[in-house]
Amino acid sequence: MSVKDAPFTGSREQVIPEEAFLPVLEEAAAGLLSVREKISSGEDREWSRRFISRMLKEVHNLRSVLVDHDAQENRSFSYFVELVAGIRCFGTVTYILKHLGARFLRSPLHDALPWADEFEAEKAATLACCGHTLRGLFGELIAECELLGIALPEVEPTECEDEELDRSVRQHLPHNLDEEEMRSEGDKVAQVATDFLRVADLHRSLAPNSLTTYPALREFVLTRLDEEQARSFESQIHAIQSKYDTYVQYTLSESQDPDLRRLRSLVSLVLHLYEVTTHLVHFYERHENDIRSETTKERIARVVDKFALLDRAVNYTFLTAGRLMDEGKAICGHLVPRYTSIREATFTIPDDVKLHIRPAALIASIVNYHGTPVTMRMGGGECDAGSVTDVIFLAGSNYEIQEVVFRGDERPLDDIRVLFEVGLYDDGHAEVKTRLPYL
Repeated sequence: MSVKDAPFTGSREQVIPEEAFLPVLEEAAAGLLSVREKISSGEDREWSRRFISRMLKEVHNLRSVLVDHDAQENRSFSYFVELVAGIRCFGTVTYILKHLGARFLRSPLHDALPWADEFEAEKAATLACCGHTLRGLFGELIAECELLGIALPEVEPTECEDEELDRSVRQHLPHNLDEEEMRSEGDKVAQVATDFLRVADLHRSLAPNSLTTYPALREFVLTRLDEEQARSFESQIHAIQSKYDTYVQYTLSESQDPDLRRLRSLVSLVLHLYEVTTHLVHFYERHENDIRSETTKERIARVVDKFALLDRAVNYTFLTAGRLMDEGKAICGHLVPRYTSIREATFTIPDDVKLHIRPAALIASIVNYHGTPVTMRMGGGECDAGSVTDVIFLAGSNYEIQEVVFRGDERPLDDIRVLFEVGLYDDGHAEVKTRLPYL
C-alpha cells in the first residue's frame, strides 16, 4: 500500500502503515547512506569540514522526514531515529572540532599558550573518539536498514576533497578600511571584558578537578553541568562575542591593541568548546531519561561509550574552556583599567533616608547598565555594587554609617551621583527619570 492509498480519517492527521512509510524513508536516507563507505572505512582525519557539512545536510533532511512521520513514536523505527540523532550529534561535534582546530592554528594564542601541544593532542583524541563512534553508528544504521528492508543505494565514488576550508593559513582581503571611519569604543571594550570576567568566575565556581570515573562524571553532569547549564554558558559567551563583533571589531582600538585580537580569538575558542559540551551533554541526557524505551537505550549504549562521551564533555571541552577563560581573565584584567577612567567618589546618605531595597536596586541597575565593575565601601566592608543583595547586606551591616564610597569607571559613578543628589529616589523620582531615563 502506498501513502496515497492509506485510509483518510477525515482530519488533518492520516495514519499510514509501516510498509507505506518504507519507500519514503528509503528515498530520504539515500543521500546519507551513499557516503557510508567513506565513514565506515575512513579515518576522521580524512574527513574535511566540507564533507562533514554535506553529510550533516543529508542527516537534517532525513531527520525532517522521520520527525514529520512521528517515527520516534513507532516501535519499528524508534531505534533508526536514535541512530540518526547520534550521527547528527557526533557529526556536528566533529565539524566544530575541525573548525576549532583551524581557528586555533591561526590564532595568536597558538604560539603564546604554553600548553598548546596539550590542547592539540586532546582535540585529536576527541576527534578520534567521535570518529570511532560515528563509524559504529553508521554500522548500526546499515544493519537496521537491512533489517527493515531498506535498499542501500550505490556508494558514491570517493572524490578528492577540497581541503581549502581546512588550511591553517586563512586568506583574506586587505584591511584598508579608512581609519577615519573607525572610532574608539572604549566603553564597549570595558563591557566586553567585564562580562567575560563574570562568566569566567561563574565557570571557575562550577568547574571540578579532572574526574576519572564514570560515576563521578555522571553525577557532575546530571547535578551541576546538565544541558540547561551548558547552554547557559554557551549563550553567555555567544552574547559576549556578538557584542565584541558589533562594537569593537574593525575599530581603531582593535587595530592598535593586540590584546583585543587575542581576546576575540580566545572568546571564539571558548564558544566552540562550550558548543561541543552542550551537544555531548544533550546526547547523554537524551539516553538517560525515561522518554526513550529501555531497549533503545541499551542498544545505543552498546554503540556509544558513555564514559568516553562524558570524559570528553567534561575533562576536555568544559575544563579546557576554563583554562582558556583563565588566560582571558589575565587579558581582561589589563583591558578594564585601560579602557575606563577609574576613580573613587564618596556620597552621603541623607539623614532621613535608608539604603533599602529600592535605592539598592537602582544602584545595581546603574552599574549593570554601564557594564563595568564598581565596588561599594561602607565602614570596613566592601561589595560588588552591581549585586542588589550585596548592596543591601553591606548597608544593613553598617546602618549607622552615612558615607558610601564607590570605586569604578567615571560613567556609572556620575549616574550614581545623580541618584544621591535627588535623595536616593525617595524625594526625587521624577528628576531621576528625567536625568537617567534608562532606569
